[in-house]
Amino acid sequence: MKDTDMDTGKFFKFCYGAEPSVFTEKVITTPFIALDKFKKEVDVRDEFRGRLYSGFVAEYNGERITVIHCGIGDRLMGDAVLLLEGTCAKKLLFTGTCGGLSAGAIGDFIIGDEAVNGEGFTRYYDDAFSIRGMTNKGNTIRSGTALTAGLAEFLGGREEISPKVISGPVFTIGSLMAETRENMLFLKETGFAGVDMELSSVYKAAELAGIEAAGLLAVSDLPLDKRLEEGMDPDEARAFKKSLDDLVCIAVQFTISV
Repeated sequence: MKDTDMDTGKFFKFCYGAEPSVFTEKVITTPFIALDKFKKEVDVRDEFRGRLYSGFVAEYNGERITVIHCGIGDRLMGDAVLLLEGTCAKKLLFTGTCGGLSAGAIGDFIIGDEAVNGEGFTRYYDDAFSIRGMTNKGNTIRSGTALTAGLAEFLGGREEISPKVISGPVFTIGSLMAETRENMLFLKETGFAGVDMELSSVYKAAELAGIEAAGLLAVSDLPLDKRLEEGMDPDEARAFKKSLDDLVCIAVQFTISV
């Protein structure tokens, strides 16, 4: 992290409501999945709640992990991960959702092997804006290669996981209203597996903090076929609910294993 005149210790406690020493080497972050879902899988030891972030430290099969609820959006998530530089965190799994652009269905999983920085609301509405200029290699942030490969291997060995698992790049967008058909077609044709609102900030913050990170996202909508505002039919709703339940279980078991 770059030098700053901020008292990061006090700011950490302001954001998290806990001291950095409470946190563990293995961390799960989520923008919105309820902490209660994770609590069903583990033995909770210490809970914390700050002005911005909440979560708990838990044990599972003798291993300790930290689970953090960060809120939706790149800024909240990026700062949450960046602040972990002051802890002993070494490995981090991001668990979220995305719009699916590759062939697939609601409830499938996408492993983000890299994320493109399309963050920032205002620039999408400048007169000269074009999404085409945002997909160059200079805007690409890779995940932790070994951790991501391990996640793919872990998922490949779980026969009870029925959804399709896709690995590929994810575009982190700065405005839901910018998910126009024209923009989504371009991203699909460029080879993006999905579009989300946090992953590039996670990977960049983890890179700066010296933490290995991977991202696993459940497909919540299909921007070119079944948009968020169209809702889900009963089968899709069941598939999506199962994918979130599976996502929590996978996150705990995989994070403990690495």
